[in-house]
Amino acid sequence: MKEIPADRFENLRLATLHISVATHNSKDLFELYTQIHEIISELMPARNFYIALVNRDNHTIAFPYFVDEVDSPDGVSSLPEMPIDGKSLTGQVIQKAETIHFFRDVAYADEDFEEVILIGGDSEEWLGVPLKNLDGDVIGVIVVQRYDNLTRQYDQFDIDILNFVSNQIALAIELKLRDENLKKSEDKYKALIENLNDIIFSFDAKGYIRFISPAVRRYGYSVEDIIGNNVSFIVHEEDLEKFKKHTLEVMRGKVEPIIVRLYDKFRNIHWFHTVNSIFKEGDKVFINGVLSDVSERIKIENDLKISRQKLFEANQAKDSFFSILAHDLKSPFTGILGFSEFLVNDINDLSLEEIAEFANRINSSARAILDLLNNLLDWSRIQTNRLEFSAENVNINEVMFNVNSIVIPITQQKGLEYIVDIEDGVMLRADRSMLETVLRNLISNAVKFTSRGGSIIVVGEVSGNEMLFNISDSGVGMEQETVDKLFNLNELITTSGTENEKGTGLGLKLCYEFVKKHGGRLTVESRKGEGSSFSFGIPVATI
Repeated sequence: MKEIPADRFENLRLATLHISVATHNSKDLFELYTQIHEIISELMPARNFYIALVNRDNHTIAFPYFVDEVDSPDGVSSLPEMPIDGKSLTGQVIQKAETIHFFRDVAYADEDFEEVILIGGDSEEWLGVPLKNLDGDVIGVIVVQRYDNLTRQYDQFDIDILNFVSNQIALAIELKLRDENLKKSEDKYKALIENLNDIIFSFDAKGYIRFISPAVRRYGYSVEDIIGNNVSFIVHEEDLEKFKKHTLEVMRGKVEPIIVRLYDKFRNIHWFHTVNSIFKEGDKVFINGVLSDVSERIKIENDLKISRQKLFEANQAKDSFFSILAHDLKSPFTGILGFSEFLVNDINDLSLEEIAEFANRINSSARAILDLLNNLLDWSRIQTNRLEFSAENVNINEVMFNVNSIVIPITQQKGLEYIVDIEDGVMLRADRSMLETVLRNLISNAVKFTSRGGSIIVVGEVSGNEMLFNISDSGVGMEQETVDKLFNLNELITTSGTENEKGTGLGLKLCYEFVKKHGGRLTVESRKGEGSSFSFGIPVATI
C-alpha cells in the first residue's frame, strides 16, 4: 500500500471508526448497508455503488443493496440473483478473490479481451473489491463505478483504501447477518413456543422451575406464577413420588415418558404425558421437558373401560336373567298345563268346588306369568333407556284401590293379616303406572316371604312436601349381603318364597328405578328371621 496523504488517512481512520459504530448501532442489514455507502462516499466518489453477497448454498450472487444513476435513478434497489460462475466482473472478483479495476476503453482496445457482464449500465470505470471474512473466505464484493467518459475517477489510493476497509466491512456484514439470522431463529422459536399447545419447561436439580412456555396460560397460570416455584406445587400428591423417581432416572440418562396428573391454577386435575431429558450447563444440571395434555384421551380410555365392564356385566346379567326366567316361567306353566289337563280329561268327574279350585290355581299361575312378563318388559325399557316417565296428579285412594284388587286375593289365599293405614284422599304428583307397580311389587314381595299367619302392614302419611310409604312384613328377612345386592340391575337373585313361590328379584329392582324417577330413594331394613321393611317417598301435588 502506498503512503496515504495525511488528510485521506484521517478520513480512513474515521471511516473505520464509523464502520465499527454502524455495526453495533444499525437496527438491520439494510441500515448497515446504507451507512457503509455513506462512509465510502466520504472517502471517494460513490454515487454508483452496490454490495454483492455470495450464497454458497445455491452458488449465486445476491445484490441486497444497489444504487445506480442509470439503473436505479430513484434510489436504492436490489437486483435478481445471478450465478457465481457467470461472466460478470462481480463473479470474477469472487472466484479470483482479488480486486478488479476495469476500464471500458482499455478493455475493448485489447484484442484478447473477453466480453464481461457488467452489473448496471455499461460503465466506463468499474472498481470491485472482495469482502473477506476472518477465515479468508470471500463473502461478497463492494463496487463503485462511473458512467461519464471524462476522466478516470479511482486511483491506487482508492483501491488501497477500499481494500483496507473491506475486511472491516466484511466483518460488519457477517456479524449483522449472524445477528439477523439469530433473531429470525429466536423469533421463529418464540412464535413456535407461543403457539404450541404443549408446555415446554425446564427445572434445576432441586426442582425449581427456571423456564415455562406461554402455553401454561391455558391452565390459568401466568408465566410469572410458575417461574421460581418448585415443580412439586403443581404435581398431584399421589403422583409426586412417581415424578421424583422419574426425574432421578432422567438424570441417570434414561429417557422414558410417563403420565402424571398436574393441577391448574384452580386445582382442577389434568393428565399430562411428559418426555424429559437432562441438560448440563457448566456444573449446573437442568431437566428439560415437554408436557402434552392427554386428559381427553385418558377420559376416553376410562370411558371405554367402563363401557366394556358395563357390557360384560350386562351380558352376564342377561345370561343369568334368561336362565332364571326360563326356570321361573316353567313352574307356573307346569301348573297351568297340569290343572287344565285335569279339567279337560276329568271335568265330568269333578265337583264344582274342585273345578273352582283348579280354575283359581290356573288363574294364579297366569297372573304370575303376567307379572313376570310385565316386569321383564319394564326391565327391557330401562336397559334401553326407553322408559318414559309421565307425572300427573293422582289420588292415592284410586292407586290403592287398583293395587288392593290384585294383592288382597293373594294375601287371603296365604292366610296373611293385611293392614293398610294410608292418609285418605291425598293427591300425589306421580306416574300412576309406576307408583302402582312399586306398591304392588313391594306388597307381593312381602306376601312371598311371609309365612301363613304372618302380617303385612302398609303405611302412608304426608311429611312436608311428600308422602312417605312404608311396607313392612313379619317374614323371613334377609342377610346383609343380600340387602346390598337387592337393587342392582346387574345382580339377579332368585329365591323361593315360604311356599316355594318363584321369582327373579326383578320386581324390587324395578321398584328402585321407578322411585328414583320420582326423585326419591327406596331403602330397606331387614334382619334374617325378623322380617323386612321398605320405605320411599313420593311428592305431594301442589294444587
